[in-house]
Amino acid sequence: MLLFFVDRECLEDYEPLSDYTVPPALDVGGRLLADLWAERLGVEEYGLATRGFLGESVEWLTGGRLRPVAPRGDALLLNACASPFSGKLVSLLRGMAGLGSSAVYAGRRVVAVKVSSASRGLLDAFTGVVEPELVYGNMGMFEEEMLDPGEALLGPRELLAGLVAEASKEGGSYIGPGARVAPGAVVVDSIVEGDAVIEGVVKRSYVSRNSWVAGYVEDSIIGLGGEVYPGSYLRGVIAGVFARALPGLYAVDSTLWHGEEASGLRGAGAEPLAAYRASLYRRWGRLPSRFEEELLRRRRRSRQGRRP
Repeated sequence: MLLFFVDRECLEDYEPLSDYTVPPALDVGGRLLADLWAERLGVEEYGLATRGFLGESVEWLTGGRLRPVAPRGDALLLNACASPFSGKLVSLLRGMAGLGSSAVYAGRRVVAVKVSSASRGLLDAFTGVVEPELVYGNMGMFEEEMLDPGEALLGPRELLAGLVAEASKEGGSYIGPGARVAPGAVVVDSIVEGDAVIEGVVKRSYVSRNSWVAGYVEDSIIGLGGEVYPGSYLRGVIAGVFARALPGLYAVDSTLWHGEEASGLRGAGAEPLAAYRASLYRRWGRLPSRFEEELLRRRRRSRQGRRP
């Protein structure tokens, strides 16, 4: 039996999405990432070790396909941020089936633990937010394996790349039931959940259901009911529930919180653009065009490492 748990770092990496969902609950071309894990590990039954509001929210989002369950027999407890795209980790976890109690670590983080149903106390330790130092003391008799965190665990950027790669195996982007891509809109190597409406540009991104994108979105995850207005630019952004990217927003490698109405400049690269925009306002009273902003970014990249 496969049970997904969450640790503190996983919650922090995926804020604010982790307030209501976990990576195994995300869509990957019409199925859940949890389904992909089950397929690669050869298990038939899986669920959440997590209880409380997060467990209830994930159950609702997935229509009960992923929900909190009580373990029966031996269980493989797997970090919700573990990578099913790592061949080394998948192979290691498949090999654990024939072992006794064993664990996999990445740095100080617990990646996976195989426990028997008799280890009730240890199982209970994984039903909340796992703090490694609180479980290490109960695992002295475990066989241990160590992996590099970059190989075993997924940050948002790696998760997005993996989801898009899996969806593209079925023929490019995945457009969920009820989603609509308007004439002239562009969707490239992306996942668009059901009932979302795309009227702008979406590249290598994940757009949750009931969202509306009329601006430019790249390498980003848009939460439930997100709104991206025309004239906004998002790259490397995680947006929470009902976040609104207003016209003129320029956001790079940053976060939009639940219900936030975001405008102006956000994240990496904002400082030089701020000066550029201020200059244009003073001279011509207008914002720079998308083409002018792209030229500025390319010029900055081409000068990296050079003397002024």
